[in-house]
Amino acid sequence: MTVVAPVLVGLVYVALASLLPEPARQRVRLGAGWLLHTAWDVVHHLRGTPIIPELAHSSFGCAICDPVIAVWLFLGAPSVYGRAATRTGDRT
Repeated sequence: MTVVAPVLVGLVYVALASLLPEPARQRVRLGAGWLLHTAWDVVHHLRGTPIIPELAHSSFGCAICDPVIAVWLFLGAPSVYGRAATRTGDRT
């Protein structure tokens, strides 16, 4: 069961993720990963075990940063430089 259960969970994940078409599948998978990472950062913060031991609030900071990255991925990870160039009229 130690090996079978994780393999079954992985296969269920693959089956469910396969329902999403590309490139949405990649956006959701990467974004969801960052949200799960946020949950892990919150656990670290609440337990008082910061990710960087010398920085007491490092886990809290990561828990704030990670959802920002997740939202960007859910939006399709657009280049911020491409948008800035379009706004200034520079098409290079």
